[in-house]
Amino acid sequence: MHLAPREERLAGRGQESVVLLSAQGQPFNQRVAAELAALERIVLVCGRYEGVDERVADFLADREISIGDYVLSGGEIAAAVIVEAIMRLLPGAVGNEASTRQESFTVDVKVRTGGGADSTCGSNGLLDYPHYTRPAEFRGIAVPPKR
Repeated sequence: MHLAPREERLAGRGQESVVLLSAQGQPFNQRVAAELAALERIVLVCGRYEGVDERVADFLADREISIGDYVLSGGEIAAAVIVEAIMRLLPGAVGNEASTRQESFTVDVKVRTGGGADSTCGSNGLLDYPHYTRPAEFRGIAVPPKR
C-alpha cells in the first residue's frame, strides 16, 4: 500500500489520512466522522495494552483520535467504533441517505419544519427527538401524544 508522504497529508493535499487511536487524541464525534468519510483512504493504527511506539505519532500518523476517556485493553474496539460511524455516512450504506443528515449530532443540514420554515436539523447538533415504533401500545404503555 502506498501512502502520500506525511507532509502532504498534513498540508491537506491528499485524500487519505493515517489515524493513530490514542488517549490524548482529538475527541471523536460526528463532525470528525464526516471529515473522515470524505476521504478516499483511511489507515487506522491501534495499539494493544500500552499503545504503540511514540515514533508512530511523531513520524507516521497525521492525526490522533480518542473515542473517550476510559481504558481499553486494545484499540480494536475503538477502531470498530470509528469504522461504524464512518461507514454509515458513505453513499449506499443506509437505505435512506437523507436520514444520515437529519439525526442526532447533525447541524449542517437544512430541513423543512412543519410550519414551512427552513431550520437546522431538529437535533440542533445534540440528541435527536424520541422515536417510537409499533405497536402503538406495548405491555400497556402507549406512545405519548405529540406535543
